[in-house]
Amino acid sequence: MKIYLILGLISIILFGACAITGDSQKATERKAKKAFEQRDYQASLAYSIALLQADSQRVDALYTGGESARYLRDYDVAILYLERIPDNAKSGDFADADFGLASAKMEMGEYAEAARLYRAFLENGGINYNLIAKAKEDLEYCDWAIEHLKKGNRTLVRRLGENVNTAYSDFAPLRFADKLYFSSSFTNDTITAPVIRLFSAIQDGPAKLYAVNTDDKNLNSCHIALTSDARRIFYTICENSGNQNGPCAIYTREKQYEGNWGPPKKLPRQINLDNFTATQPTVGYDKILRKDMLYFASNRPGGNGNMDIWGSILEKDGTYGQPFPLPFNTPQDDVTPFFHQPSQTLFFSSNGLGNAVDFDVFKTSKTGDAWAAPENVGPPINSAYDDLYYTFHSGSGKAYFASNRPGNRCPDPDDACTSNDIYEAQISAELNVLAYNALDSSQLSGVTVELTDLGRNKIDTAAVNPNGNSFSIPLELEKNYRIAATLDGYLPDEANISTEGTSCFTTLTQPLYLRPGVVLVVRTFNAVDRTPLYGVAVELADRQAGHTVVYQNTASSQQCSFPLDFGKNYFVTGSKPSYSSDNASTSTIGLNRPDTIFQDLYLSPFMNLPLVLYFDNGKPGFGSWLDTATPLTYEQTYLGYLNRKPLFVKGFSEGLTGAEKEAAEAEINAFFENEVEANFAKLRTFSETLIPYLQAGNIIEILVSGYASPLASADYNRRLTERRISSLENHFRQYKNGIFLPWIKAGGLTIKKDPKGEEFDIENVSDDVNNRRLSEFSPAASRLRRVTITRIKFQQGSSSITK
Repeated sequence: MKIYLILGLISIILFGACAITGDSQKATERKAKKAFEQRDYQASLAYSIALLQADSQRVDALYTGGESARYLRDYDVAILYLERIPDNAKSGDFADADFGLASAKMEMGEYAEAARLYRAFLENGGINYNLIAKAKEDLEYCDWAIEHLKKGNRTLVRRLGENVNTAYSDFAPLRFADKLYFSSSFTNDTITAPVIRLFSAIQDGPAKLYAVNTDDKNLNSCHIALTSDARRIFYTICENSGNQNGPCAIYTREKQYEGNWGPPKKLPRQINLDNFTATQPTVGYDKILRKDMLYFASNRPGGNGNMDIWGSILEKDGTYGQPFPLPFNTPQDDVTPFFHQPSQTLFFSSNGLGNAVDFDVFKTSKTGDAWAAPENVGPPINSAYDDLYYTFHSGSGKAYFASNRPGNRCPDPDDACTSNDIYEAQISAELNVLAYNALDSSQLSGVTVELTDLGRNKIDTAAVNPNGNSFSIPLELEKNYRIAATLDGYLPDEANISTEGTSCFTTLTQPLYLRPGVVLVVRTFNAVDRTPLYGVAVELADRQAGHTVVYQNTASSQQCSFPLDFGKNYFVTGSKPSYSSDNASTSTIGLNRPDTIFQDLYLSPFMNLPLVLYFDNGKPGFGSWLDTATPLTYEQTYLGYLNRKPLFVKGFSEGLTGAEKEAAEAEINAFFENEVEANFAKLRTFSETLIPYLQAGNIIEILVSGYASPLASADYNRRLTERRISSLENHFRQYKNGIFLPWIKAGGLTIKKDPKGEEFDIENVSDDVNNRRLSEFSPAASRLRRVTITRIKFQQGSSSITK
């Protein structure tokens, strides 16, 4: 249109320039005013330009020239002139200058500046109530467009070339495979009224008439719809009344065996209701209903207003269900439905939803049996003009629609040109990733995100945001992705993302919650000399769950690490053959930030403590009743005790018969083998273990307690227990030809004695000397005659530990 307009204006301007020199300036003013009042905007613009050549600051010429250009839809020229009108002149005849400038800015997509100007116009208290109402509507639209554009819609829109778009109206695009089907009105001369026919093109290459067109010049063919298998086509035939929404009916054809379309069949009366329009068909499979559906636009009774969208089930037997109006129809016009089967989304245009004054494209989908509230797809698909016939081709990611926005071709350059052209939009998707602390939802910076294309199992994107928690990542359509986020000190998080079925620009928002990582570092030491201890088996148990969470071994290191959850209590245990185990409790209750907890475990090589050594009754003996020491070693007393084992077997089973006798004999044998003999062997191991620690120059103190049975007096039993401890001291003095003597003499090895004497009130133990079975030979009485190495105390330098 601008090409025609500019050519026309050149000649008019030249004429106007000559006229201003030949006629009086007042005559040109009258011509400009008259042309503007008569809505001859081309002449008005030409005269205004002529006046501005004589005086570039003329407010009246700036106003009529700017408004004329706006009505002619030359918004660049309109803005050029209207912006030059000073604020102090915007009153009287020029009070609506801000409205005109705001309108031109809005049409050019300058929504923020348009909104500012609309507000200025409304604040100045205009008296044109129609303009005030329109300004409020447009302001609301601008605010909505601003917010929508903040979402970062990167959709690229282009008008298709002249192979598709003509000087007449081109509309109803539908791409199937590599073919673009569309409808176009055309005429072969300037007299005959245009007719509408169906065309097809390889993408936007040269178009040709499609085979299903009617040959009747009094009828229009338009609005193709194809089933997913391309075996059936639906289209509209309308009376050529010059009105696209005139009397129309929907037809169908089926593909024949040889590949040609069969004869046309008019859909039955319940679809094509007599004396009403049925048009703009679209078909698709409804996954909820599990049936094919036909949607179409109609002005039939039972709807909500003028043109409404209706649905009808396509039964398998070829019949059509009774049409029903869709629930989101408005009292205005709801038209051009398109059902996108992969996403189960219904697109349509309406001039009765939201702030739409002209037609905008909306989308909706079903949840169960209910349709969601329609959502405006926003700019750049929608504009301040009519935007209709939205369709989407998943394979190419391209949408197609018709619009009468500025820049379209027109048959002549008058201000009544409202022809539609077909536009193509490259649809894309964007992923907005937000990283949060999983505990308090605070934002996390410094997070690394990785986007993996699951189809190729390849990382597409890796990014770090050191100063914020958000990431914007472009996505390809019909893809499945995994997004993962990591940050030192936090447990990672990930999610799966899909763009399958996407049919218009989509921003997917995926929050990822990284749980602050609490790490438990367990370090294992030798409890005696505090040197690192390797090969410790460490178990971590969740106390609430009551089971082992994880198991590790420190074979190659002195430590191991465990990730912990917040708000829990744990129990950690370390164990190693030939060492005593150690354990500790730890808790993450009250923590909400990454942290490292260190827990040290000390395993003693003296694993058999307390070590119990047993004695025969009254042994070791004495030379004098008052003796508290003995020349005997524990080994000597042990051997004498072991030699009397048959006497103990006989004595404890005496008087018993049968099974009771066998049980008594077995009990005594078990006591000697599992306790007396086994513990003597442990004493030798204990002694061997001491040697390297003493050789390293360490100081060791052994605490030994002595006990006796209650057969004798307390004084006797106290001295007896001291003699028993003395036999153990002699063991260390004489072991391996006196290997411990140097350390004993130097104070490096000491025995701290604790003679307890007799124990009382022991069940199944008698203090009756006449009842030798229970007072002397029973395992219970025998266990009272003992010394116990209860613990050792290790000292290295100024530090000491007890285990």
